[in-house]
Amino acid sequence: MSDTTDKLEGTKRDAHIVNSAIKRFLAYYVDPAHPLDYAVLVSGPWGSGKTHLIKNFLTGTSAKPLYVSLYGMTSVTQIEDEFYRQLHPVLSHPGMKLAGAVSKGLLKAAFKIDLNSDGKDDGTISPSLPELDLRTGLDDPRGRLLVFDDLERCRIPVSEVLGFVNAYVEHEKLKAIIVANETKVMEGDETYLEIKEKLIGQTLEVLPETQAAFASFLTLIVIGRAILRKSGL
Repeated sequence: MSDTTDKLEGTKRDAHIVNSAIKRFLAYYVDPAHPLDYAVLVSGPWGSGKTHLIKNFLTGTSAKPLYVSLYGMTSVTQIEDEFYRQLHPVLSHPGMKLAGAVSKGLLKAAFKIDLNSDGKDDGTISPSLPELDLRTGLDDPRGRLLVFDDLERCRIPVSEVLGFVNAYVEHEKLKAIIVANETKVMEGDETYLEIKEKLIGQTLEVLPETQAAFASFLTLIVIGRAILRKSGL
């Protein structure tokens, strides 16, 4: 168990306090002034609100995130393609998503040309597309943040995914947050813990804020009743 998790245990597991502490640590982690060389795992059971917490955190941070859901992905190439689309917005246009997949390989396909109309190919033209550089558009490359959600729902072997993440963390010095139901990940891959030790420096457990959710539900009921009374129903 990480030091951060130990400290959070001392809060008597108050969900709001724990989750607020998680966001404070993430703010520290993504700060370019802190050159940390590890990834962070944000874990929690399904329905705990971990994805909501992360997305809420991202809206308030100056970090430049690339966010990808690993749900159903079968190869790391799909992860790269998703990052590529986010870095090059023109590829996100609906017209560029024919059949739901636009890959760099497809876009770089060579077109044969016949310059003198003799029926023979005189050469090829390949669209010149830049290689995948995750620092694209940044004044300070340390500001790039990679977020990998739904690890347990990924169809790529966990060891391969974590190796992919490690390449960016260790060699490219980028920050990475992995969001997962760690219990399910461990059930699906017996090598996970060994690999985790080399990559993940902090594990943060999100707690469901059921009390807050219940309060919001009651508020909706009150509002609904007021609308009905005003309508004379």
